Amino acid sequence: MNPLLILGIPLILIGVTIVGLGAASKAERLPINSIIGIRIPSTMVDNATWIRSHRAAWAWICIAGLGLTLAGVLVLATKDESGLWAMSGTAWLLAFIGIATAVASHAARNVTETKNS
Repeated sequence: MNPLLILGIPLILIGVTIVGLGAASKAERLPINSIIGIRIPSTMVDNATWIRSHRAAWAWICIAGLGLTLAGVLVLATKDESGLWAMSGTAWLLAFIGIATAVASHAARNVTETKNS
């Protein structure tokens, strides 16, 4: 099998899945769970906090997934066997998931403060 397909197709599939996760977060259809999402203590207080924190971070999650998807497309389009696009896409993913996590944590703290006041 072509090594470009082995590298490019998973990047695209994972990126599209992450965009779907962001869309589900925006639509408030991602319930608290033990597998996917921004699973940090501040977001996992209860289902309402989970939903609100993910709703706050949805755009950053989508941007992370779009970058990874684009990297996969560029791997295939440029026939890049060096891994440059894959590494760039992975760095993009990590950076924007980090931003999404910070946004979700901030939103979760705001929910908790509102409940306590």
